[in-house]
Order: sequence, then structure tokens, then C-alpha cells
Amino acid sequence: FLQSGPRSFHDLSPLTKLLDIHTGIQQDAQEFNKLFLSHVERALAGSTNPKCKFLTEMFRGGLDYVTKCSHCKHESRRNADFYELELSITGESNLAECLDHYGYAEDLTGDNMYFCGRCNTKRDAKRWTRFVTLPPMLNIQLNRFLFDMRLMDKRKLKNAIQVPMVLDLQHLYDNPDHAAT
Repeated sequence: FLQSGPRSFHDLSPLTKLLDIHTGIQQDAQEFNKLFLSHVERALAGSTNPKCKFLTEMFRGGLDYVTKCSHCKHESRRNADFYELELSITGESNLAECLDHYGYAEDLTGDNMYFCGRCNTKRDAKRWTRFVTLPPMLNIQLNRFLFDMRLMDKRKLKNAIQVPMVLDLQHLYDNPDHAAT
């Protein structure tokens, strides 16, 4: 409408109603993307036309949230689909580092111990994310906001992030506990 229409503006009210976007609340592009993709997926869900599966075929990936008990070494996994990866950029200078940080293991200790079903008690554990499948079109969102506990306020990170022309993600599959040893 903007490119070929006679006006320099277009009324987006029908779109905002369709996506249930509250125009009085500021939302960022990432939130809009989630709303838009989930609406399109719901709208096309009942279709028998194979072309209507393009959203899941092009943008959906799969990952496992893995938790490994430090005592008995039992691993539990929870599989989840994703349409975008939300990457933190605190301290990282390039996209590969952000992706590596995404899969790093978190220690579950103290008040945050894991209840191991095999041990039947709370145990120290490690939790990390493992990619199962990556979509042909990987949508990456950089999380540039950080909550500052000292100031009790959100602040925007302005780190420059280098993005390579080719991104090798094979190590995120092959070495599932690359950060959990």
C-alpha cells in the first residue's frame, strides 16, 4: 500500500485487531514477530494444502532442554519447538559467541537443585540446551536489554555484534554437552 498507493500512510487497524495487538502498549519487533507467526500458523493449521505448511517447514526448529544429575548421571530431556532463537549479547562480540553461550550449561545447586527422578531426591545437576533440528531459515533475535539490579531498571546494551557470512553450527549438535562436562 505504501509503495504503490497514493498516500504516505496506511491504516493498520485491521492488522492490529487481527493480531490482538494493543496499540497503547509499546512492543518491539521480536514480540510482533511472535504474534504474527503464531497467528499465521493458527490460521493455516486446518488446511490440507501442503503449501500451507511453509511456516513450519521454513522457520521451525527443535531443541532439547537437557538436565543431567551430578550424582547418578541420569539425563532427562524436554523437547521444544522454536521459531526464533533469543540470544543474549552480554560480553559477546560476535554471533558465534552468542550461539555458544546459548548452549552453555547452567549449574543447578543450592536452592536451585534439581529433583532427580532416578535418585528420588534433590541433587546438584547441570542443565543445557541442545539443538535437534535447525530450520532452513534461522531467525535470530538479539536480546539487547538487561535488567540492572543496582538501578532497578532496564538498560539497552549497545555492543556491536559481528555477523559472519557463513555460520557453522555443527558443534552445537555434535557435542551436546560441550559446556556440561
